[in-house]
Amino acid sequence: MDKINNIDYQSNIYKSPANQDFQAIHNAKTLLRIVGKYIKSPVLDVGAGGGQLVEMLRQKNYTANGIDIVPNNKIVKFGSITDIPVQSGNVKTIFCTEILEHLDNEQITSGLKEINRVMQSGGFFFVTVPYKENFSHNMVACPCCSEVFHRYGHLQIFDEDRLNNLLIDNGFQIIKQAVYALGAMSKLPLGRFLNFIFKRIEYKSLAKTLVTVAKKK
Repeated sequence: MDKINNIDYQSNIYKSPANQDFQAIHNAKTLLRIVGKYIKSPVLDVGAGGGQLVEMLRQKNYTANGIDIVPNNKIVKFGSITDIPVQSGNVKTIFCTEILEHLDNEQITSGLKEINRVMQSGGFFFVTVPYKENFSHNMVACPCCSEVFHRYGHLQIFDEDRLNNLLIDNGFQIIKQAVYALGAMSKLPLGRFLNFIFKRIEYKSLAKTLVTVAKKK
């Protein structure tokens, strides 16, 4: 998939009804519990979608803004990870949740350089990506042309080594990293306890998320 088509495809994915609960799946409240102690204003959410995370941060009195290629809320401005409309060194905390897996290799490299550019030295970068995703579970074929594609537009598979190498190569150090059943933690009663059980039994059919806290050197 070439770069132009990939951007168009990403836009269509985020406009589709199937994606309207995207932020709810990876609940912002759960993520804030995990990384909350590292957050400092001003905060930028890259790929903010409907702006739920931005709204929660503002309710906690953080100075927070969001950008997205398909803004779905008046508090979210148009912008992409490869072209962030923020001055250099102007942000202390950046969230990038469930974004990198939608990008091709060139976009990932460009995007991480942009994040490094707009972040202050010593700032914190929070990244979430699907963990060791089995693409075969989410591949579908177009009934018209038979082209096979990922139903959610994922282009990348991540584990700790791959993500850490990307972050280190682009000027970040890893502070904290863990695998969570983030969707289950967000949606199920006693989700935080169940996450511990899921990790112990390595429940393979459950979608897992790699949550990383990195710091700009």
